[in-house]
Amino acid sequence: MFRTRQHRNRPNGTLRAAVFICWLLLACTTASAQDAGGSLWTGTVEAASASGEHFWLIIKDADLAEDSTPRKADEERPYQLCYHGPAMAAGMFAPLRALAALPEHFLAVGDHAFMISARDDPAAGFDVFSISVAHNEPFDVYYALPRDRMELHDPLPGGTIVDLADHGGSLVVLLDIPFDPNADASEESITAYGLQLMQLRTGGWFHFLMPPVQTGSDQLLRVATTGQAGDQLMLIEPMSSDAGQCVVHRLIGDESQQDKDSWKSETIALDLQSVRDITRSGGQAAIIQQTGSDTNIRLGYLRQTGVIELAVVDVPSPLWFIVGTSSKLQLITSSPDNPPTTVSIDAITGEQFEAQELRVHKSKSARIWFVALILAGSVSIALLIVLLRPAPKDAVELPKGVELLPPMQRLVSLVIDAFPAAVVTLLITRCSIAELLQAPLVTPKLIMSDAYLILIGLTLVHSTISEIATGTTLGKAMLGARVLTAAGEKPGIGACLLRAFGKLLTLLVLPIAVFGLLNRNYQGVDDLLGRTLVVHEPEEEKAASSDDR
Repeated sequence: MFRTRQHRNRPNGTLRAAVFICWLLLACTTASAQDAGGSLWTGTVEAASASGEHFWLIIKDADLAEDSTPRKADEERPYQLCYHGPAMAAGMFAPLRALAALPEHFLAVGDHAFMISARDDPAAGFDVFSISVAHNEPFDVYYALPRDRMELHDPLPGGTIVDLADHGGSLVVLLDIPFDPNADASEESITAYGLQLMQLRTGGWFHFLMPPVQTGSDQLLRVATTGQAGDQLMLIEPMSSDAGQCVVHRLIGDESQQDKDSWKSETIALDLQSVRDITRSGGQAAIIQQTGSDTNIRLGYLRQTGVIELAVVDVPSPLWFIVGTSSKLQLITSSPDNPPTTVSIDAITGEQFEAQELRVHKSKSARIWFVALILAGSVSIALLIVLLRPAPKDAVELPKGVELLPPMQRLVSLVIDAFPAAVVTLLITRCSIAELLQAPLVTPKLIMSDAYLILIGLTLVHSTISEIATGTTLGKAMLGARVLTAAGEKPGIGACLLRAFGKLLTLLVLPIAVFGLLNRNYQGVDDLLGRTLVVHEPEEEKAASSDDR
């Protein structure tokens, strides 16, 4: 009626305990290393942009430094895209994405950073990419979206990009497209060349009706915006008759119903040749001008009557940027020999605050350690199960006609069980297959495991219901396997729920799966908790049963 199987010698309990204590330490180390935090940034700032409270940098050779000791740079991706958000302390930046090359044009638009690069063939135009940022508040972790790539937008035609601006939460580009002598001479073809003011919208690039500008001044033209969201668009051009003055064209009325009266023009005193950049701070267009000295710059606001001076700022390094946020201006300086620094400038008074070295944003370490304790606790529970409920020295006695399901086939049955849940998860989250497989212990940020957690949750729900009702799951049924208690009976509800908890521990802390290999009865944590076995009918028994019929 019953039979006993002999198995090769397996590792003893002491060895099993040693193995899982090592995994316990690994769980703690992995979780606590998710955010070293507080380290100095090294390298040089190559690009900077801000929009509202979103502040972006691109740093070359941006190796993190512990105690100011630099590490070797990644030669294939030497640039690091970094982000500062409204919830961060001053001077803190979170690394979001390593870049292989510096984009030719870089602009912050809301919580997006746009990067524009020319294609290999200049006539083929420009590729336009963007990336946004998401914030996991419980763990204070920042990560890039999309996670594994950049979002590609409709390309720009070939030409020269004169200027960029953030207008109403979308990207605006002033593009000078050279005339193609081989094109037809129709009016539509002719208007497709020259200066084009274009805005990226959901359906593609929208072309504004251009105001009349002077020929030959296109490379000095500037695009600027005012208002908290950059609602008013301005085009600024120098006057050919007077280099100290310029014409400001303001777009008024409904943009979708433009006509020749859509632009209102006014002349102000401003030498555009001295303008280094135009940013937006506090809803106003801030003008950054070079002075006669190489060591300082002049800041002011563009008004209808001219430029109102805000402050004169000393720049200690030749490599510097000034960007505007909602309430202040930020001066960023860097050099190959010193960490990058930022100086805040009050947008109303022009007061300059103390320079701060840029540091890596440090997440809430207490909560990260809480995650580490959860993972370590899971391993500890599994270890206690093994020590307090050791497997019998001999193989268990099984009913005649069945044998233990080997580990490889158990893995196949689990994959089959997970397949319907994977399909549902992909449809819900629209993640990639790679993102679907990011378990908590194999990813640097816990938030990146959200798709995986949904997957295992759905898998456990349908497989547990199936085990309670039929004693098997979809995957086990396809392999001719079922779950039995030590007495050879179908497991009850309590045993199935304990098995579900054991599966959850195993899928959260994947190294626990090795229990099934160390145990002579192929019992994983789920089987040890539920005191169950997974069995199947051998092929020879199936053939014999078929012959008897």
